[in-house]
Amino acid sequence: MIDKARVAEVLVRHAGKIEYGSGYRISSRLILTASHLLKGRLDAACTVILGGSGDELSAVPAWCGAGRDVALLRLDVAVDTVPPVILGRLPAGVGSIPFVGVGFPAFAQRPKSDTVQGLQRRDSRQVDGLVQLGSNIKSGLLDLTFITAPPRENGPDGPDPWVGISGAALFAKGGFLIGVQTHRLPAAGTGSAEAESVAAALNDPEFARLLALNGVKTQAAQVSPPEHEPQNPLRSVVSQDELIEGFGDFKKYLTTEQLPFVSPGDHPAAPENVFVRLMSSGNRGVLLVGAAGTGKTRIGIEVGRLAQDAGWRVLHILPGEDTSVTGQIAEQVCAERRAVLLVIDYLNESLLDLSTLRHQLIPEANRRGIPIALLAAVRPGWLQKANRALLHELFDEVELRQDVEFQRSVAENALTTLAPTALQRLGKDRLMAICGHRPIVALLVAREIERRVKKGLAIPETAGLRTNGELPGWLERRLAEDGLIVPGREDTFNPARPSHTLIAAAAAAAACPQSREAVERAAEAVLAGATETVPEAEGLVATLVSLGWLETTSGSLSIAHDLVADQLMDSVFLPEHDASPNVSGIKAMLSGCLASARTMGRYAVNIGRLINDMTLADRAVPVIRVLDAWFAEHSAAIGSVLRRDADIGSYALGAICSGPPWSPSVVRCWKQAVNPWLADFGTSLKARHLLYRGLRYLPTDGALLLVPTALTWLSPHATTPEAGFVLGPLLSRTDLTPKDAERAITAAFTWLTPHATTPEAGFVLGPLLSRTDLTPKDAERAITAAFTWLTPHATTPEAGFVLGPLLSRTDLTPKDAERAITAAFTWLTPHAT
Repeated sequence: MIDKARVAEVLVRHAGKIEYGSGYRISSRLILTASHLLKGRLDAACTVILGGSGDELSAVPAWCGAGRDVALLRLDVAVDTVPPVILGRLPAGVGSIPFVGVGFPAFAQRPKSDTVQGLQRRDSRQVDGLVQLGSNIKSGLLDLTFITAPPRENGPDGPDPWVGISGAALFAKGGFLIGVQTHRLPAAGTGSAEAESVAAALNDPEFARLLALNGVKTQAAQVSPPEHEPQNPLRSVVSQDELIEGFGDFKKYLTTEQLPFVSPGDHPAAPENVFVRLMSSGNRGVLLVGAAGTGKTRIGIEVGRLAQDAGWRVLHILPGEDTSVTGQIAEQVCAERRAVLLVIDYLNESLLDLSTLRHQLIPEANRRGIPIALLAAVRPGWLQKANRALLHELFDEVELRQDVEFQRSVAENALTTLAPTALQRLGKDRLMAICGHRPIVALLVAREIERRVKKGLAIPETAGLRTNGELPGWLERRLAEDGLIVPGREDTFNPARPSHTLIAAAAAAAACPQSREAVERAAEAVLAGATETVPEAEGLVATLVSLGWLETTSGSLSIAHDLVADQLMDSVFLPEHDASPNVSGIKAMLSGCLASARTMGRYAVNIGRLINDMTLADRAVPVIRVLDAWFAEHSAAIGSVLRRDADIGSYALGAICSGPPWSPSVVRCWKQAVNPWLADFGTSLKARHLLYRGLRYLPTDGALLLVPTALTWLSPHATTPEAGFVLGPLLSRTDLTPKDAERAITAAFTWLTPHATTPEAGFVLGPLLSRTDLTPKDAERAITAAFTWLTPHATTPEAGFVLGPLLSRTDLTPKDAERAITAAFTWLTPHAT
């Protein structure tokens, strides 16, 4: 519990006067104490005496709580290494929690004598007591009742007997640090005091950061009331209240208090309908069936609430390899004659003996007059492999509502509750695009996005999200349950490699979103090279759909979330998470993209996103080498595939030119991969997308290859709306030759004549105004065109892209400058933040 060697005397010197207090060494260098000892000053002169050793150690204030009487001191030198403390969070509700603390109160000061003088007079005192949970609802302070023998009203020298104990650390049973004693309420008597909650102090990011830097886990563990302490701490059967009390930070969002429940409406899986079915179906249970992350656990808890409200006991059977679980269930069911609902949260992960349940426990409960109901939840993948006959003896299957509309509403509810700052900053559409509509994934991603927005960190779409928080663990566990991860090595020297089935699944994900037939062809190309027994492509894709990893939307197949595709492809690229790419597996997966131009484009987008993710973790370089080598080897075949279709080929080439993994590769292989398509379609209207993406994103040498084509293309399409998409990135380039720049500027004015006030004209005016090579006459025309455009678009968000370069021009006349400044203030009124 408390290590006496870590109990600290804290001495703070203020203008010649010494303030005495208590503290506790919570890590090798951090001392936890009360802020009022320092008078809130981070420049206070401090020393610390540990464990009554008598040696004063120099320390400096590291943090003082704002509005909280808690502080941290940092020892100048760590005298030795000690393990960090474990923080505890008290439960909600009423009742009391025992605590123990050690400090240096005035009443423990010994009378002065020849042998006991100075600091030797101060001695420690263990203080035991109870935290009254129902007190201090407003302040959040811990209300302490001391059960240690109370001191005399005054200490030996007359002060308040408790002076000096401020800063003492308070521990609950199990060694959890729960608070810091700070002050007392004199009117309540000498047996009463108050303390600051350490769990509440964790809300201060700087406090949490300092603890983390010094090895203290910043997730406070839940402290259980004494009456809730189980005889067997590893029970597999717990009540619903105990289950919720034990929820960690993330799982708390499975409760209504943390995240409002979104009902599926008049649907068989609505909690009310499930509960009614359980009440009216004799001994038959309900088996909830749904893909990963679609709300099975939440439905179970909501049904459990309804049962509790109706006076039923609710017992949850937890997953784990506990062979005694069936006996534990029987013991709990028969413990009292009251109706009981058994909720089996993960039937596939439980060692529950269904035959014993069916043929022994339920009949015995019936004989004892104990009503019993069963509610279980499974994933469709496990159900395909299960003994359906045995399950049908016990359960009626109910599929969760999993249509996109409902899943989106649940996800939006999560964003509103968990990411209000990100929602305001990014807008609902962009945040939904990042988080997706799969509820559990949206919840996990939203929390991480909210954290990044609050800290001012960049939000590179989904890049880096698979390395933070609980999302990667959840994703890997769920994929593992469906056999979609790489198994470990069979022996020490042969690296682990994905099966052709897993590679084909990754290929299917990389080919999304598009038609089912196209996705199947990508998987089929991979499976054709397999040497082991593999499923048919149609069956593999159908299985991925039934498992919920692929979804049908508006006639196309899409992946449940981009992160799922990233995880599958990552397993193929770097199956052992090291720097050695799986060359054969990568090549096998890439064979699927040669099925069609659209698939080639989808691969480019999906792999590019994964490469950005890997780059953040310094894992991309060896994979990029393999991808580049494959592109060079197959550049002629790629060119042939792309030229089969003008429109789709343009979009696919645009995706390839937009960045990783193949924008450098396509420049090196331009003759084989791009020229065939340009020769056929380079002057057609369909070339617009390739020109737009290539001029904007290709490396300089590649973009310059497209400039002649773009200028030639503009001649027949000079005034079409599509020409604006080419003019914008073309005018943005600062590496055009003077002759090419002149042709581009002339083309811009030609296009602006019929499009002077269209919203799209803003994306041409911005780069045109940014150019420094405009002749005085062209500059005047561009400035006039800008004011003409700003009149109907004065307060639109897009006007900012025109006002910026307009205000930056140094050739504005005084009159034009005045008009530009007025326009800027007009725009800033609705866009001030």
